[in-house]
Amino acid sequence: TEATLLSAMEGAGKLVEDDELRAAMEAKGLGTPATRAAIIEGLIYEDYVHREGRELVPTPKAFSLLFALHVMSIPELASPELTGEWEHKLKLIELRKFTREEFMQHISQLVTNVVSIIKTGDIPDTAFATVPAPCPKCGGVVQENYRKFQCQKCDFSLWKVVSGREWSPDEVAELITKRFIGPLTGFRSRQGRPFAAGLRLTDDLRLEFDFGQRSAAGDGEEAPDFGSQEPLGACPKCGARVFEHGVTYTCEKTVGAGHSCDFRSGRMILQQPVEREQMKKLLATGRTDLLTGFVSKKGRRFKAFLVKTPDGKVGFEFQPRAAKERPDEQKPVKKKGRAA
Repeated sequence: TEATLLSAMEGAGKLVEDDELRAAMEAKGLGTPATRAAIIEGLIYEDYVHREGRELVPTPKAFSLLFALHVMSIPELASPELTGEWEHKLKLIELRKFTREEFMQHISQLVTNVVSIIKTGDIPDTAFATVPAPCPKCGGVVQENYRKFQCQKCDFSLWKVVSGREWSPDEVAELITKRFIGPLTGFRSRQGRPFAAGLRLTDDLRLEFDFGQRSAAGDGEEAPDFGSQEPLGACPKCGARVFEHGVTYTCEKTVGAGHSCDFRSGRMILQQPVEREQMKKLLATGRTDLLTGFVSKKGRRFKAFLVKTPDGKVGFEFQPRAAKERPDEQKPVKKKGRAA
């Protein structure tokens, strides 16, 4: 949270091993009481951190920066020891044991070295992973680099960060192999709102989001082959079989030409994954277990059951609130008798 981060900035000197540097930071920490809040706002503005309710969550951009600093051997920019060293030198200037000119020369040399490393330094290929699946275009090796997953033989590539969410090599492999993955959480809209979605690799190898719209396409869509799947149960609207299809659980009569039903329910609802066993339970008994990971549009977490509604849809059922205890009736105050 912002409060714990402010506290960590204030006590950052405790993380410094050198006794002199730790002593120099003991009274100050990182920043000052007047600048620490502005530093956090700057991190949010530059997209290194997102606010999620009370929590501050680092973004893929932040992890990429720390990774680059580590691989390029510039650890001082990610350590409080640099601040400790500066505070120590400023203390020496106060004691007339170090000069302003020497201090500024040190700063200038540090900046020159860091800029030189960043301009000329390359991150070695050994620092990155190889995707455990061949390129869908030419069969070549797909290699991770700083920004992309790139085929080494052709022009096929995927950005490492999509809508604020960073891929893992295993996720890329699943997408390449199955041409679909999801639903996945952790995406963010342009307005900064979190959302979940599936991702699909089209026939021309373009990446597109799947929010279940294909399940509703109906006419003109080729019916999927559910032969390899075990049905989850009977459709609450028409009694046909329900299967997993993309990011939804779908009635078999909802997809393909001549569809006659419209039952669909998301495999991810308000950031809460709905596992197969829970959907089976919903179709068989009318409700799931209590699910605890829902997140409202305002970012508030809540718990609920998923239930079948009378019209065959899926709705929420909330736990009954505990009845508030009634205050005890006010007891009459006994008046003290006067002494005889």
